[in-house]
Amino acid sequence: MRAYSSKRGANSSPHKIMASILLGSSSLVWMPGEKVQVAKNGLVTITSPFGCRFAGGVSLIPAPGSEHRNYTGTYCESYEFTREEGDLMIGIVTYSGITFQFDSLPAPIYSLLQSLTNEPIDSHPKFIERIGGTSKNRLHGAVFDDQTGIFKSFKPWSDMAMTVPNPKAGNSEYLNATMVWRKNWMSRVKPSSVASSGKIGTPEGPAPALKPGANWLVGPYTVVDRGLGQIYEITLDWLASSMNGWDPDVYGP
Repeated sequence: MRAYSSKRGANSSPHKIMASILLGSSSLVWMPGEKVQVAKNGLVTITSPFGCRFAGGVSLIPAPGSEHRNYTGTYCESYEFTREEGDLMIGIVTYSGITFQFDSLPAPIYSLLQSLTNEPIDSHPKFIERIGGTSKNRLHGAVFDDQTGIFKSFKPWSDMAMTVPNPKAGNSEYLNATMVWRKNWMSRVKPSSVASSGKIGTPEGPAPALKPGANWLVGPYTVVDRGLGQIYEITLDWLASSMNGWDPDVYGP
C-alpha cells in the first residue's frame, strides 16, 4: 500500500484544485455558493461567485444590465473582484429583479414612519389657547414685543416676588411628531404621471386615521429600474399634516 504524505494532501486542497481549474480555462467559471434572496415585495437579489484568470478577466465578467444566465428577469447591478496569487481573479456578480415567472406581482408593502422635529413654541396649534396666549391676553408669563406683538419668551418667575419659578420658562421650542405613510411595490410599468405629488390626497392601503382637521399630502415618488425597463421598484409617500391640515389654497388641486 502506498502512503501519501500530509504535504501532498495540502497541495490537493479545494483551493488548489479550484486554482488549477481556473488556470486551465480561458473563460469565466461560475463557482459553488450562489445565493438567491427573495424580499417581501418580490424583489429577487442573486449573488453569483466566479473565478477566472486575471489576465483579460475583466472582459469576461457580465456587464451591468446583462441578464442572469439562468434566472430570467434578473439583471446585473454590480460586480466586485479581488486579485489572488497565481494570476487568479475571484469575485461576485450581484443581480436583481423579478424572476420565477410570477403570474402576478406580490402585493404592495405598506409601512408607517414617524419622527420628531423641533418647531418654534409659538407655532404650536394650541399656543394661543393654552400655552402663551396673545399680546393682549398673555398666559403663563409670556412676553411679547410691544410693537409687533410677536412672542419673545416666558418670564423666569411666576410671581412678582420672584419666589416661584415659571414652569414655562425656557420653552422656546416643542417636539412635533411627523408621520409618513409609505407604499412600496414592484411594477412592470413605471408611473405615467407624478402630477399628484405635492397635492392634498387620500393615501392607499390601511393608513392610520388622523386627528380631526388633519389630512394627507401626496409626497414624492421614488422609481428604481430593476431590469432594463422590464421591472420597476416604486415607493410613494404620503405626509400627514398638523392639526390645522395642509392649506388647500397652497396644496389643493
